[in-house]
This record gives sequence, structure tokens and C-alpha cells, in this order.
Amino acid sequence: GTGRATLQIQRPQAGGVSSVELTTPTGEATGRVPIEYGAVTSRNFDFNTLSSATYSPFNPTTNPKGYVGVVETDLFTASRGYGWLTQPEGYFLSTSTGQPAPDLLRDSNRGVTPDTFRVALPNGVYSVHTYLGGPGDNRNLSVVANGSPVITGLGISSGTFYETSFNATVSNGLLDLTFSQNESGVFNAHWTVCGLEVQPLASVGTITAPAPLTLAANGSTVT
Repeated sequence: GTGRATLQIQRPQAGGVSSVELTTPTGEATGRVPIEYGAVTSRNFDFNTLSSATYSPFNPTTNPKGYVGVVETDLFTASRGYGWLTQPEGYFLSTSTGQPAPDLLRDSNRGVTPDTFRVALPNGVYSVHTYLGGPGDNRNLSVVANGSPVITGLGISSGTFYETSFNATVSNGLLDLTFSQNESGVFNAHWTVCGLEVQPLASVGTITAPAPLTLAANGSTVT
């Protein structure tokens, strides 16, 4: 009636130019509108199974830096902007085991042979925070970021978790993280990743602690 219509279009995961074509039902008018989406510069991932929950579900309005759930079948495509190069295994840690079970850690993607998780990012230096481990013998683990070893020969006891941060440089628009384990002949030996956080190194803040304190250790006073 007013000659005006409102359209809502969900934003893609990756940056690029989308072309929106409009045509009247009778074909009397057509039009095209280009929309340029900037590349995402930070990502938080929760590695899930096909039936498990995502930690702090992603909501582009209320939680733009929330976690994106990744299941074992999420292979990398340019339109998605992230994913595995080959399909790993999804694993869920039952709460009946007595192990810690927040949504970020109770599920994971894992494998016996090396596999690479790829993220499309603008070129630059990034801080990468990983959550590794869980059930199984995670021995002699290694992580390589864009060809540079960042974790080598890490051993994690079954049922425990390990988190660490390292820097990685993106020069071709892609961050490749290759996970592997190097223990042959060991039952249930896997590499296991539960969560991943990537953000520009320049945006990482500094926590400043207060000056050291000298206190009496009397076993009763709360400071």
C-alpha cells in the first residue's frame, strides 16, 4: 500500500559481498543491492557432538562474542568461514563419571590421526586460547599453528583438562590449527579439543595485580 517493504537478511559467518536481487511478482521491475560484510576478527568455538549443548550460545544481538557450536560434521567451507578439513570424532563426557561438566568441557572433537581446524580471519597476529584433554589417554599431544609448532609432546592425564594460550600469525586469510597425538600402541590414545578462542593480539588487555602483600599465615584470618 505504501510502496515500501522491509526485508530482514541473516548475516553470513564469513566476510564478503552478497548480492540481493529483487523482482516483482509480475516481472515489471527488478533490482539488485550489494551488501558488503566485514570479516570477523574474533571467534569463540565450543566443540560439540551432534546432540550436546553449546556453551553461552551465540546470539548476534545479545552476545556477539559468544561461542559458536562446532560438531564433527562441520567441514570448512568459504561461506561458513570455519571447520575441519577432515571429519573427526565427536565425544560426550557423561556427568556420571564425576568429572567437571560445564557445557564447554563436557563435549569435544577428537581423533587418533592428525586433523586441522581452519578459521578464516583477516591477516594479522592473533592470541589463540585452547582447551584440551578430557577422557582417554591424551599423551604426547602436539598443536601446529600455520606450520609453526606451538605445543609439542604435551601429556594430559585421563579425565583432566589443559588450557593454554599462544600467538599465531595469519598471512593468507586463514588460521590452520593441526592437532595430533604421537603415542602408538596405547589404548584410547587421542588428541582432544573442547574449546577454542581466537582474538586479535592487539585487543588482548593486561590484568594488573596489586603490589605484593606480606601477611601472617595464621590459618584463620580471611584476606
